[in-house]
Amino acid sequence: MTFPLEPAPIHVPDEALDDLRTRLALTRAPLDEGNEDWSYGVPARYLGELVDYWRDGYDWRTAEAAVPGRSR
Repeated sequence: MTFPLEPAPIHVPDEALDDLRTRLALTRAPLDEGNEDWSYGVPARYLGELVDYWRDGYDWRTAEAAVPGRSR
């Protein structure tokens, strides 16, 4: 028996997104001089860009609306 995969609607409450943004804003990047080649982990600059994206760039509501069958 097989079950077809179907997109599932998602909704992230505003309170959870506010908490996430607060936590991301409080993120402290480690000192990593000389790590431009990723030799000992994610460089602070790249990590900072990633944190900024998830804090201010990713549009959760657009992602929610993209799921077929999602009604709001």
